Amino acid sequence: TSPRSTNEDNYVAQKFARTVMQTNNVDTSSNVRPELVSPLQEMLGYPAATNSIWELEKSSCLLVVSSNMTEEHNVLAIPIKEAVKNGSSLLVIDQRETEITRHATVWLRPKPESESTLIGGILRVILDETLEDHDFISNQCDHYVEFKNSLSAFDLVKVEQITGIPKKDIQKAARLFAKNKPSAILYALETLPESQREDCVKALINLSLITGNVGIESSGLYPLIPGANEQGAKDVGCSPSHLP
Repeated sequence: TSPRSTNEDNYVAQKFARTVMQTNNVDTSSNVRPELVSPLQEMLGYPAATNSIWELEKSSCLLVVSSNMTEEHNVLAIPIKEAVKNGSSLLVIDQRETEITRHATVWLRPKPESESTLIGGILRVILDETLEDHDFISNQCDHYVEFKNSLSAFDLVKVEQITGIPKKDIQKAARLFAKNKPSAILYALETLPESQREDCVKALINLSLITGNVGIESSGLYPLIPGANEQGAKDVGCSPSHLP
């Protein structure tokens, strides 16, 4: 099916495949990066963005990870630029000088394939400086102790060596994200190899969770999947593994 089709057309297509052709082999043609959403299903329970687009206008801090947003997701760039114009902070993690970097409060350019390490360093700063949301973690999160112990590997000196990002810049980004709620994360992971995307998404989900930026307005996670209506196609059942 096509991500440019309506939900109704896509629903009919998967219905025909399953009831007439007797097969679950139906998918949408733009579903080329399923690893952007599968960790959301695993960790949060639903494989889609947690909030609506226009809530971003009121986000206090926005983190954009490896996305040439104004080229690939230009509608999403509008509320982001509006938020920045109104005083919100914009953090960008990308080696490329995309158009959105011109609006960034902090632009981090890690060495290729070191994005997950950089996010691990940001998580480590938040815990070291006790910037996490203790109430949210105690009420909503499982396995926090194991997660906290896993961050012992992300010593900032080592993170700086691996990523090429100075320690002070990692600390600045961590403080901006943790202290300015609500904060939202948008990610396409266009510069990462497929083998690294899932781990990076899990790290970003953890970043949202430990700062309490899930389940409140203008916060959350936005996977920037390629197709215009890929999410709608999946919602109506154009997926080999899920019914409508």
